[in-house]
Amino acid sequence: MKNEKKNPFKKVTEQLPFYPDLTKTEQEPFYCSFVGETELGDKPDAKDRIPVFILADANTGEEVFCVQSYAVKKTIEAARKDYKDLNDVIFCFQFLGKTEVKGKPFNKFNGSYCTLQEYNDFFKSDEVPPKRDKK
Repeated sequence: MKNEKKNPFKKVTEQLPFYPDLTKTEQEPFYCSFVGETELGDKPDAKDRIPVFILADANTGEEVFCVQSYAVKKTIEAARKDYKDLNDVIFCFQFLGKTEVKGKPFNKFNGSYCTLQEYNDFFKSDEVPPKRDKK
């Protein structure tokens, strides 16, 4: 086993891709875990900064920024009510596109969540059982 040193550097900035990837026409469901939240930008007025969640892909661990849109925020808030610790919660977000509400742009999402165990059980149940050799 490789002996890894602990990184002594304190992270100040990080450049992450955004979810959803608007360059793609088809958006697959995004299964992810909650990492944290922050604001992008450093303007004195809070309304000039962009509040984002940091989410990690449930399969790859790759982190992304996700703007705190209404549906995403409500989904994470609902999970916080059910589970004080979000470490064992997996979210599923499906980006449905952009629209306009009262003259303002609005991102449409379906949002849901379950426990990590439920997530693992759900995807294991889709596996085809191995064929047995005939004797």
